[in-house]
This record gives sequence, structure tokens and C-alpha cells, in this order.
Amino acid sequence: MAGKKAIFESAISRVVLPISPIFFPSLSFALLAKLKLAPKGPMSTKLMELVLCVAALTFSLPASVALFKQQAVLLPEEMEEQFRALKDSSGQLVKEFYFNKGL
Repeated sequence: MAGKKAIFESAISRVVLPISPIFFPSLSFALLAKLKLAPKGPMSTKLMELVLCVAALTFSLPASVALFKQQAVLLPEEMEEQFRALKDSSGQLVKEFYFNKGL
């Protein structure tokens, strides 16, 4: 179950990751054009597009990675049957399982 949860959360964050770099530059440039603030020349237009793409990547990558915590907690009821009755070194039933999903 921990593996399934980690894979699901990683997949969701990987789906969210490209949304901002795909849409932010084009929507921002369209807004600038509508406000008549878009650069006119081809070189300045490409430079503006580059700046918008870099800004989108700069802010969207950390946001997509931060969607879910790096360390997750599962209750015994959410685990496979063989892990539900595990006991710690003092003989108490384990109440929470922690796992690190990495990056």
C-alpha cells in the first residue's frame, strides 16, 4: 500500500508539473498583447517568451514537487495484512508506518 500511495502521489505531481510551463507563457504573452505591452520586434519577442518560460519553470517545479509531503504516514488498516499486527521493540502494536517517497 505504501508503494501504491507513493506512486500515485508521484504520478499526480508529474501530471501537474508541465501544466504551468505549457500554459503560463502563452497566456501571459496573450495578456501582454491584449494590454498592448508585448514587444514588437522578433528578437525582443523571443526574449520575452524565454523569460516567461524560465519564470514558469522556476515556480512550477518546486510547487509540483511540494504538492505532497516527502514523508508519508499510513495506518495499519491501510497496509497489507502481514503488516497489520507488527509490534515494536517494546511489544506494542505499531500504530503508524512512515515511509520516505524521495524526490
